[in-house]
Amino acid sequence: MKGLKNKKEKSSSHIPTGTQPHYSSSTNWGDNEYAQVIEGVKKIYKTKIKPLEVTYNFEGFHSAPLTDSDIEAKPMVLLIGQYSTGKTTFIRYLLDKKYPGEHIGVEPTTDRFLAVMNGGEDRIIPGNAAAVNQDLPFRGLNHFGQAFLSRFQVSETPSPVLENMTLIDTPGILAGDKQRIERGYDFTKVIEWFAQRADLILLMFDSYKLDISNEFKMAIHSLRGQEEKIRVVLNKSDMVSQQQLMRVYGAMMWSLGKVVQTPEVMRVYISSFWTEKPSNCFEDCRELIEAESRDLLVDLKELRRNAAIRKVNEIVKRARLAKVHAIIIGHLKKEMPSMFGKKKKQEALLKNLDQEFIKIQNKYHLPAGDFPNPERFRQNLALYDMDKFKSIKEDLLERVDEALAVDLPKLMSRFPMGNPELDKSQINPFAQPDINQEVVKNGQLPSSFWDYSQLDKNSYMPVFQSLHPRDGLVSGANVKPVLENSGLPNDMLAHIWRLADWDSDGYLNSDQFGVALHLIKAVELGAQLPDKLPPSMIPNQMVDTICRTTTSEPDGDNDAIFFKLEYLGYLIGQKLIERFTKDRPRFVDTLDVVKFICKDLWVILFKKQIDNLKTNHRGVYVLQDNGFRWFMRMSTDIGGTDSAKKAMPYVWFPCGIIRGALASLGVPSVVVAEISNLPQCTFQIKITK
Repeated sequence: MKGLKNKKEKSSSHIPTGTQPHYSSSTNWGDNEYAQVIEGVKKIYKTKIKPLEVTYNFEGFHSAPLTDSDIEAKPMVLLIGQYSTGKTTFIRYLLDKKYPGEHIGVEPTTDRFLAVMNGGEDRIIPGNAAAVNQDLPFRGLNHFGQAFLSRFQVSETPSPVLENMTLIDTPGILAGDKQRIERGYDFTKVIEWFAQRADLILLMFDSYKLDISNEFKMAIHSLRGQEEKIRVVLNKSDMVSQQQLMRVYGAMMWSLGKVVQTPEVMRVYISSFWTEKPSNCFEDCRELIEAESRDLLVDLKELRRNAAIRKVNEIVKRARLAKVHAIIIGHLKKEMPSMFGKKKKQEALLKNLDQEFIKIQNKYHLPAGDFPNPERFRQNLALYDMDKFKSIKEDLLERVDEALAVDLPKLMSRFPMGNPELDKSQINPFAQPDINQEVVKNGQLPSSFWDYSQLDKNSYMPVFQSLHPRDGLVSGANVKPVLENSGLPNDMLAHIWRLADWDSDGYLNSDQFGVALHLIKAVELGAQLPDKLPPSMIPNQMVDTICRTTTSEPDGDNDAIFFKLEYLGYLIGQKLIERFTKDRPRFVDTLDVVKFICKDLWVILFKKQIDNLKTNHRGVYVLQDNGFRWFMRMSTDIGGTDSAKKAMPYVWFPCGIIRGALASLGVPSVVVAEISNLPQCTFQIKITK
């Protein structure tokens, strides 16, 4: 994106060129597939969920029915904070330009809710017009009335960033009765409305505004139920020294701990987004601030990729709430007398609503987390005559159950697994048309240099982790600034990328990233880069080389090679588990662990799942791969016994990987392999504890 790429040239921003993520006007997953999923969501909602909402007046207790524009809306980012914490400046930083309706200053400047959206030209749509526009996702704001709509507007401006998201700028939160009285509308209710529809919520603080007023506390409380969307941004972090920053961070977390009632630690970005960097900034935490700012920008970049999944997730959440709401309403209707004492009974039900919730929960086996806040529900319930409520209609509930159990999971199965394909133009981020690919010949390095074991992992792994890999992979856009720091010309970097990206998928794993840095080191030493990467530089190819050596060795030496390969696999298996399970929920039992090996880990290693899993439920598991990938490259025209003997060394390495992975997950084991008919292979796991 031009704005993000040229940030260093246009201003004195502290974030170096290249740290900002690249934004594309299309989804990484095909736009056609995305549109099909959204159409599926709309159909499921209209036919199976909305009828339940309408029948039991879900709107009166929660929110209005969703429109097509609500479901089709781009990912939405909501910015909340006290005045002058940098909300508007952050939006301007992302867009790299001014936008209609922006006001920046140390005093409370933004006096209205502002939806910043993509458009063909700069223009402002007033709130009343935006709320009746069927193409905009703001029709639900009508029920906040004229007092709010006069303080809401849509700002349209052409921007690549806004092709993938909508940014919601909010007024700075005031202290005292000004927040409640002088605005003329219920500020916290409006915040709650936007929070329910937002994909990401940024709570903005700065190093000089750490106090959380009662009004800000009320706004944060209105975000309950949306905790997974909330990120905290400590902005203007370079306005204090390193020692002061530690104190500021601690004070902010202490203040948040009293307000946010959650056992999990909230993600905090220590960042600083300036359109024009002040001269009195501190530089002692610059590296940390840049890394944290990059984290936040990557989070924003990922919004579009996961938009379809989040849409389905929100519909699932809404369907569960609607189902519980319908059962509550139906239960209260059933409790009402048919003839006399209706008023008295309604008062009793209102008074004992908490106990009624417990009855409903036990009778229908519903999770407590799906029930609304009793006090708030009681306030809404007092406005209605319970005798006029609808009784429970099983057919409506069955439709919602079908949507939750069948339709929505089926829709989820259409989502691509792993990393999405990249455009051809992005496969090699250094590729340029008609460039001279010839590399200067400056001597040779010893053959030992071209061995995978020579990679300096202690040096490159921290750099790799700082790029925030997704599923163990980093894209060309993220790697590009690191490799460019070498100062090598783009044609040479393009050649290095082609060598390191040996599977040509447009991403680098940690091994490939290490190889890329190793190749840069070779050039710096004056060596000529090979046309093809030596097999000994690729971990899998290195195993192949050892295996070929093994089959030519006397039988007596095979044990030593087996232990070498198995132990190498064991170490790699442990590292893989550390990398790919840190954000995964806990495993239920040993069988759950083995299933993870068969599915997730095997896909990472061999691009496929194990074909068959059997167990005697007494600690023995048999994994069968009917087309073991490494066997597919072998010639099988020799006898069966010789083929199995020749193939055997190729399974010692994955045996070690399985054992290492299990050990890392707290499951000690012995793993052996059997080969009957190539390319079939069987791994037997025996749990030893």
